[in-house]
Amino acid sequence: PGSVIKITQADIRNIQLAIAAITPGVNILLREYGTTSDKISHVYVSGIFGSSLDFNRLKNLCLFPEEWIDAGIISILGNTSLAGAIKCAHEISEVSPDFTDITNRMQELILAEHALFNETYMSAIDFTQL
Repeated sequence: PGSVIKITQADIRNIQLAIAAITPGVNILLREYGTTSDKISHVYVSGIFGSSLDFNRLKNLCLFPEEWIDAGIISILGNTSLAGAIKCAHEISEVSPDFTDITNRMQELILAEHALFNETYMSAIDFTQL
């Protein structure tokens, strides 16, 4: 009578790999920025992946530091790259000073090339820690 939900081993593995990539990414970004998770006042998650998640229900997966979830500081933004590109294309003459300031302070950090990424990635794959 009701809908059947089928979860496969591949589904579990994909969740495991996503968590394993996000967790060390957060930790490396905090380290590179020279701060700790308790000093972060707001977190913005963009992209289609984050828009479909309820972080309160996923707390036990340790996707993000627990204090971020408990404090409710995570905002889901959806597909911001597309929205930003469209806005810039239509309003290029009206770029705000905040946008210019942010782009001047941005730095690229390629996590997959970071010295700590492989070690922390492999550690995060281990679900026995949860």
